[in-house]
Amino acid sequence: MDAIRSVLARYELAAIQELSQKPRKPFVCGENTESAICASRPDPNDYVVTASPRIGDEQFAIMSRRSAVSVSSGETYPDPSNVHSRPPHAFDVTFSGKPQRKLVVAMTHTSPHQAEKEILNFPQVLKWMKDTFSDSGAHFLLAGDFNADGSYFDDKDIWKNSELGNAFAGYTLLSGNDLDTTVAASSNAYDRIIADDSLASKSGSASVFRLEEVDLTAVRAEGCQKGYVPQSLCGSELDGLAWADVPSDVKMGLAKELSDHHPLEVCLGF
Repeated sequence: MDAIRSVLARYELAAIQELSQKPRKPFVCGENTESAICASRPDPNDYVVTASPRIGDEQFAIMSRRSAVSVSSGETYPDPSNVHSRPPHAFDVTFSGKPQRKLVVAMTHTSPHQAEKEILNFPQVLKWMKDTFSDSGAHFLLAGDFNADGSYFDDKDIWKNSELGNAFAGYTLLSGNDLDTTVAASSNAYDRIIADDSLASKSGSASVFRLEEVDLTAVRAEGCQKGYVPQSLCGSELDGLAWADVPSDVKMGLAKELSDHHPLEVCLGF
């Protein structure tokens, strides 16, 4: 948990998914929250969790720095054609400062084996976002695990040169096809960020923060002691090594204890 908190402390706004622990009243640190996500806050006094209701088999959540951002729980895409295994959920975000800056962040997690069908419906999701939050003067962003690569989605053909195509007119893919967002030996750009053109023109390109860059020596020590780290990572020959000297396959194995995906990050301009 210390390692997870150190990663989340990098961000003013973090979109988190695959929360599978069922929330039950009394909620822990806000509506629809449970213990694991609340314990992930880098500083409980300065980080707030805003969680969606349970959608399918999981939840979406925004973790935000209280001093920089305020977030409302928002709305879930009604999915009139039953396209999505977990309909996207949109959060209404306001950044501090004058003038106030507004952003609607929708989160999605497609089912791998129907990823293409879900992704091709994202223009309808974006239209719904604009219609639903039309009075806010906000920018719009859609993010999450699209499963938009590999055998699930032919990004090189459908999104050639990392361009979304005519169906997504008015929107830009901030995360290119060449990114590797998975903690694995293979390289796949499963996780994506789509932003409206105006926001994209003032923002940087998305990049991957590799979890192996975090010193996970303490994770190895605790995990080997408590049994949640594979024994293959617990050999005495690794004891006392500086993190820079730890073999890359061991770093990857320890990173998988935090997540099977690397964080996808971007600096947004308004």
